Amino acid sequence: MKKEIVFYYDIICPYAYLASKLIENVAKRTDATLVWKPVLLGAIYKHTKPDNIDIPENKLIKTYSSQKLKVMRRDLAMQFSRHSVPISTNQVPDVKTLNALRLIAFTPDESMDLRSRLSHKLFDAIWQHKKDVSDLNILQNIADSFNLPIKVTDFDDKTHPARQKLLDNTEEAISRGVFGVPSMWVNNRLFFGGDRLFLVEREFGLKSEPHRVLHKPVCDVTKKAKLTFYLDFGSPWTFLGFKQLNSLISSVAPVQVDIEYVPVLIGVIFNSIGTPMLPMLVSESKRNYFPKDFNDWLNYHEIKGFRFSSHFPLKTLTACRLAIAHNKPDLINAIFDAVWLNDKDISNDEVLREILSSNGFNSDQLMREANTEEVKLQLKKNTQRALDEGVCGLPTYQVNGGPVVFGQDRSNVVADMLLGWNHNELFSKL
Repeated sequence: MKKEIVFYYDIICPYAYLASKLIENVAKRTDATLVWKPVLLGAIYKHTKPDNIDIPENKLIKTYSSQKLKVMRRDLAMQFSRHSVPISTNQVPDVKTLNALRLIAFTPDESMDLRSRLSHKLFDAIWQHKKDVSDLNILQNIADSFNLPIKVTDFDDKTHPARQKLLDNTEEAISRGVFGVPSMWVNNRLFFGGDRLFLVEREFGLKSEPHRVLHKPVCDVTKKAKLTFYLDFGSPWTFLGFKQLNSLISSVAPVQVDIEYVPVLIGVIFNSIGTPMLPMLVSESKRNYFPKDFNDWLNYHEIKGFRFSSHFPLKTLTACRLAIAHNKPDLINAIFDAVWLNDKDISNDEVLREILSSNGFNSDQLMREANTEEVKLQLKKNTQRALDEGVCGLPTYQVNGGPVVFGQDRSNVVADMLLGWNHNELFSKL
């Protein structure tokens, strides 16, 4: 089989810009041909947007809570810093990229080097130099700098082949399940996001790992680090994050780490910050992709036996109270396994009693403790604390009380923070 990476991108997306700086090295390491295919992100959003959502395709980000947007912008700044890629803003500029994308599509398929250099030039124009590439004079100057035999005003002609080429790329991407950029098509499989590039490499047989900045401590190893882990048992991604904790801690030796487990009610958090719990805002293509992506992570972490709960969504109130009454990893692990390996309905107190007893706990005593006013109040305090710290989803991590880091796919970032990576300064730069 021909080794090929098809890279779908729109130059208006900062994450696609970051991926564009990394993906050529991925192609070199895997000895794969890299095919650059510009697409219309707005058209992809329009096509994949659920029919019952009356939101313009270019305004979907407006559905995110301010708390989530803050976390996303911090994450964006962090990712660019970690890869030493320059960026002048973490705000998506109000720039129309249609003609710039047509200019990229105008380059012949057999000239991928030209297409990649032009793409880099346009990415840099937006994200480093804050240029408005919808300005035809600016765009023409860029075209002229590559000696392209084109007048960008010619794109007004509806019969211009670059217009159809861009539409064809976009339709191909949609047919392959693309719902956003950057997306990569490899071995008849879709990978979404620059943070999945290591999975692209693994698809070709490499033993690649998520990007790490540090591999040895630059901090005082005589002082213990503190890792706070916010959790709710109803989240499969939090189950995945919890299962990584032991290997995460091992990877930062000789740094010693105390883990603080903070059970919270994610439903209360979602309601408080205005994030809907129902999947009404999730397109069909996303729903189809997420199980495949989750399975990639299960395979990477060698977690066997996962079964999506037939009782989802779960009521986790009592389970979270139990995790406060006995705030140790053995009980937390037992409940997570019961839900996501053994399909137990932890909404049922009798099922919880069975889980406790079968794992060597005194079920009567723990259930009594879980229903004390002290524990009930602590769960409320935990949830409010999470809100105050900026938690917008689970799992969420904090290192030594610093900024929250969201997502099990950021455990590599957490590891670097535990090793002393200085992450505080960059958040004020953008």
